[in-house]
Amino acid sequence: MKPVYRNRLNAVLRTAYREKTAAPVPDGWQRGVMERIHVLPSALAWRARVVYEFTGLSWRFAAAACVLVIVMLSVVAFQDGFQTEYEMARLFIGDPLEFSLVQSMGIF
Repeated sequence: MKPVYRNRLNAVLRTAYREKTAAPVPDGWQRGVMERIHVLPSALAWRARVVYEFTGLSWRFAAAACVLVIVMLSVVAFQDGFQTEYEMARLFIGDPLEFSLVQSMGIF
């Protein structure tokens, strides 16, 4: 902001502060001010719009990702069978001292 405009704005604000009880305010002034602020161009508004659009897209993607995970888990369950508890019990009964969950998954 140019110094001339800043000085004028400061002067207007000072006089409005001193005469705040005598200043008439119309009914819709707040809505009018907010509409003017909303119209002002800003780089932050563009960034906020991009982030807002991305959040909507990410929520749509989250639903699709959940459906995909459920489908993949059901495919794995049908291929391996539903008796994983039986396999873990067999490993534990066979060698209870060396049993660990990591070994049951086949990592070690």
